[in-house]
Amino acid sequence: MKKLAVEWESYEMPSYGMNHSKNKTGIVGGLGVVTDEVLQRISGSVDITGIGASFLRGETLPTFEEIDGYKVIRPVYNATLSDAVKRCAGLFERAGIEFTGVHIRELPMLPFIRDYSLAIPEVKVSGSHDMICSHDWMSILGGYEKSREKDTPLIVFLHSLESGRVGGMVHTPLGPREARPGGIFAGSRMIRDIEVLGLKESTVCFTVGTTMVEEVKLVGKSHGVPVEQIEKKLFPIHHGVDIKIFRPMNGVEKEYDVLFIGRFAAVKGILELLDAIKMVKALVPDIRVKLIGGGELEPDIRRKIKRSYLEGNVTISTDWIQKEEKVLEINKAKMTIAPSKYEPHGQFDLESSSCGVPCITGTGGFIERVIPGVTGLSCNPFDAKDIAKKVHSLLSEENLREEMGRNARDFVVKNYSWDERAKVYPKIFEIVKSGDLTDLNDLPLTVDLQSTGFL
Repeated sequence: MKKLAVEWESYEMPSYGMNHSKNKTGIVGGLGVVTDEVLQRISGSVDITGIGASFLRGETLPTFEEIDGYKVIRPVYNATLSDAVKRCAGLFERAGIEFTGVHIRELPMLPFIRDYSLAIPEVKVSGSHDMICSHDWMSILGGYEKSREKDTPLIVFLHSLESGRVGGMVHTPLGPREARPGGIFAGSRMIRDIEVLGLKESTVCFTVGTTMVEEVKLVGKSHGVPVEQIEKKLFPIHHGVDIKIFRPMNGVEKEYDVLFIGRFAAVKGILELLDAIKMVKALVPDIRVKLIGGGELEPDIRRKIKRSYLEGNVTISTDWIQKEEKVLEINKAKMTIAPSKYEPHGQFDLESSSCGVPCITGTGGFIERVIPGVTGLSCNPFDAKDIAKKVHSLLSEENLREEMGRNARDFVVKNYSWDERAKVYPKIFEIVKSGDLTDLNDLPLTVDLQSTGFL
């Protein structure tokens, strides 16, 4: 039986670099992790061609590679501004979206459009693809243009949305809601409209959980996409974790009481976390906290640590860490924390749980899988007092902490292993090829907590 041929467009594609390193590069965030984990598991049953960015985080990557049984192409291309304006205007017009001077002004500040997204249609390969998968705004325009040229189904994956990434949306236990300033219309108009174009023009659209389904509906409706059109094509899908890599390690000393790994951004709740640590310090003077990451709030975080007299308690590392280093850091912690106010899916809690270390989580995608008091704890990320309460409770109860860690590992192994989660992708492709999207409702796209046996 002939394999389905799929073009997988993600600006983060795994690479071994120009020097053929033994460690993969080209994986900056969650998008790269998902791409790497899924493709290495399905390349035996699906003919994958990956289209990635040729330049990422200061590193030039190979134009062509074969990785884990699939091909990766990184086109070297940079559209002139006038060509980019002309092509973007034409694509927007075809999709029925107004293209204005605002878009033209933003284009020079969005290099991924000119040197990556618009390069996608320039990639010519022998044979044809059965479908195109475009991941997030960076690849949607190119995927859309190519799908129309080839009359090929377009699958769009929205891993997050612009308004949420910049703080215009927050996730609460009751679902997504607008925050100020900007709300649904916060951030780049160009990026927002590209996301809406992907939702509107795709054959089918996936996002990373039920919370994000509601957010995409809200944003799509506010940008003129009929709700009934959205509901017919929008589906949630949960990610997984590599349970062989992320594992409990014997003989590792607990060096930190609390570990945070993530972007130093307001939506990650890191400032509230520092306020909480100051409160816990009044009860546990020698509390040890490590923050690993980087981002726009780094100067504010360093100032806050100094003003709060936490220099002896909180250490910061902004060095990029490889996967095995991350596993070791997690195992050195008594607990991890991810007090996000906006979290489409989240990965750190799965990685921590897989290592047998309980995680205190905020809202968004985290809520869809944490079982409070059993596999971890939920906190109100908008309330430093609640964060402090949860941190102190786990610090004070070693037996509970260890039991939660064992439960968390068991829960993830049984429900969120990438070996199992990735199996749904070839089935998705078969259904999209058949044209009957209603069959997607029969797939285990997400994990139903009620059926896990942990409640």
